Amino acid sequence: MAMQKRFKVGFGDVFPNGAFLKGSVEPVLDFNAEKRADGSRPQQADPETGLLVWSVTVLDADEEASKRETAVSVKFFAKVQPVPPENKTPFPWTPVEFIGLTALPWIEETSMGRGRISWSFRAESMIAPGQSSQAGQSGTSSGAAGLDGVTPHDLRHTAASLAVRGGANVKAIQQMLGHASAAMTLDIYAGLFPDDLDAVALSLDIHVPQMCHNEPVSLIEGE
Repeated sequence: MAMQKRFKVGFGDVFPNGAFLKGSVEPVLDFNAEKRADGSRPQQADPETGLLVWSVTVLDADEEASKRETAVSVKFFAKVQPVPPENKTPFPWTPVEFIGLTALPWIEETSMGRGRISWSFRAESMIAPGQSSQAGQSGTSSGAAGLDGVTPHDLRHTAASLAVRGGANVKAIQQMLGHASAAMTLDIYAGLFPDDLDAVALSLDIHVPQMCHNEPVSLIEGE
């Protein structure tokens, strides 16, 4: 049984001592759908938005968290695989902060037949700790430049699209975007053909003249 209403929660309220990404971003498989011809299962999609469902496992650094609550699953709805921040530590776990975090409590039945409260977490994006204030500043600059609704994430994909059109090799684009591998870059941008890039060019034709009448904008790259 689950409550049918998600609510916003602060990252610091859920992870007061920080959170660390364990492993990579994984697609959530749809076990209710029929298997493909090769026996594999399709990825789950949100029925309302049609966006694909992704999941990460996070280690809660709170010493008071119980053993059961140390590893937490956080999901994303996104067209392409979310990219975690770069791990600049000597440890195998990546420090991470979640933006747009929401929670949904539900009752989990234990093997003893009793119920206990569990939590389903979802986030809009993830960044390196401490970058949230910078991301907010970049959003304000975008509005001042007449680019309301255009996020650094949108500009990131535009840059990748233009790089593909310009003939940049996949390794160069991988390094530019900070992807873990060239294979990830190919999975995301292999479908960029001229028809798609025409749409990007049309968007630029609309927004670039507006930018020319404003002060230069500093946009922080992020997912």
